[in-house]
Amino acid sequence: MKESSEIEKKTRQSGIELLRILAACAVVMIHYNDQRALVFSVGGINYTVLCLLNSLCICAVDLFILITGYFLCTTQKRSIAKPLELVVQVSLFNIFRHIGSTLFGVHRAITLKGLLLDAVPSNYFVILYMALYFISPYINMILKRLDTKGRQRFLLVMTFLFSFWATAVDLSQEILGFEWFGLSTIGAWGNQRGFNIVNFTFLYCIGAYLRLDGVSPKFQKKRFLVPALIFLVTGIFGWSLLDDRLAILDGHCAWMYHNPLVILTAVSLFLIFQSMKFQSKIVNNLARSSYTCYLFQNIILAHLDIQGAAQGPLWFLLLHIVGTIIGIYLVSYVVYQIYHLCTAWLFRRLSKRLEYRVE
Repeated sequence: MKESSEIEKKTRQSGIELLRILAACAVVMIHYNDQRALVFSVGGINYTVLCLLNSLCICAVDLFILITGYFLCTTQKRSIAKPLELVVQVSLFNIFRHIGSTLFGVHRAITLKGLLLDAVPSNYFVILYMALYFISPYINMILKRLDTKGRQRFLLVMTFLFSFWATAVDLSQEILGFEWFGLSTIGAWGNQRGFNIVNFTFLYCIGAYLRLDGVSPKFQKKRFLVPALIFLVTGIFGWSLLDDRLAILDGHCAWMYHNPLVILTAVSLFLIFQSMKFQSKIVNNLARSSYTCYLFQNIILAHLDIQGAAQGPLWFLLLHIVGTIIGIYLVSYVVYQIYHLCTAWLFRRLSKRLEYRVE
């Protein structure tokens, strides 16, 4: 196991690395809509297209965690330096954003309090990912004690409790127009749209299952996966439009990370890209900046004329989206290279010193 893990570490699977890049681009698309693109385009063809794109991209965060489970489930080694590197990157980006905002006149002055507050890595994904990273060796130990049927039953129980039931609670709240207190299996005040350690752990277990047991060969074929993907995205898209059409619904339950359709979309995409057996140094290198793209994109999106694009002709909106996504990823790649050049030596030294193994 150790030898195969080392070989895989040296030769990255470019199909999955390409999926990392696309997942980061999908996050940009989601946040593009969050920057009020959907609000500005309500009532026209632009809104329908943006809803469709959001329905396709909403599985991006689930994909990141699923990929993590796929690769981390075979090793019990962990290094404190790895999550520390992510936290440092968040803090540095926040500090430079604060300084940049001051230079461009958004803030009046650089203050010590402001810098200290920005240094706090208050990013839900980073904090939950860090928690998952540290508990993942113990999850691996549980999964390895089970046989294939045991892991299947375990996933079925988690799917019912943390996906189907949680989504049913969310949907009932939308229809009835009030919040159920204490009905959710995730938290007393609801499911937090899947932004929680329960959903991250669930997705990690799915990724681990795909690595340890895989799926039936008939479900791995593209002639099954592609139609399944189209069906799932269409279902999410139709569900999101229904949320808008019916006055009794308030919110977008369709676009929550624990929605079973969203999770199945992530699984379908993963299986499609996992089957792509090719090696590309360019893809592998570009994929290293996917996390930086996740952190950096909101800084750029906040300064774009998204309202103008959303209210313009459809062709212009689509060009604006494509240009924005490509531009942000390329800028993120440059930023990552600068960050890596400045910090790689430090984290290489820390990695071995702070490495440990869970048995």
